[in-house]
Amino acid sequence: MFTAKIKQQVLSEYLQGTSSRLLMRKYGIKGSATIHQWLTHFKLFGIQGLENHSKKTFYDYSFKIKVIKWRQEHRASYPTTAAHFKLKHPVMI
Repeated sequence: MFTAKIKQQVLSEYLQGTSSRLLMRKYGIKGSATIHQWLTHFKLFGIQGLENHSKKTFYDYSFKIKVIKWRQEHRASYPTTAAHFKLKHPVMI
């Protein structure tokens, strides 16, 4: 697992033009989507989006229904719905 500080460093280099492939080799990142996922989390949640959280977040029933209805009404993808409701992982839907 990478620390928030390392993730910030990777994103800083990426935004300055370093290729994701080079950053993957340099930092030992296995998947090419990882950097893009970090960038998305940073854009949505700021620095806190890069921190590793080990505790689970619980949502009440009414919120879950609201998310599902919004997704159906807007015919939105899971990632779009997660971003709309500021959920870190689309898999939560």
